[in-house]
Amino acid sequence: MTYRFPSLNGLKAFEAAARHLSFKAAATELGVTAGAVSQQVKRLEMSLGISLFRRLPRGLLLTQEGAAYLPDISRAFGVLTDATEAVAPILNGRKLSIGLDPLVVGQLPNGWPRHSIGLEPYVRETITLSTEIP
Repeated sequence: MTYRFPSLNGLKAFEAAARHLSFKAAATELGVTAGAVSQQVKRLEMSLGISLFRRLPRGLLLTQEGAAYLPDISRAFGVLTDATEAVAPILNGRKLSIGLDPLVVGQLPNGWPRHSIGLEPYVRETITLSTEIP
């Protein structure tokens, strides 16, 4: 089967820039320069024949096409991540785990860390441990 999709680097740049609405923040996440992210997105837009963003002096806005494209691209990267972690368990050990004292947890917003839609892309799993001492 032949798959028809653009450069994965372009898709990664688009997805990160769309979540942050910033080439600079996407660049920080991806470990490249903002110019590199901008160029990857520009190449992606050229290959698709559409504009994904409106470039503004203080950030980005998704176009209608960009907003329609983002959920499926994000979901596809989630599926790829899950598939990779399933066959390469060593990658599971690279997740960041944060342990919090029950007193601290009581001070956090209800539903933390899923209380904010902005945090949702970064949260893969939450586990609530018992506070009872055996």
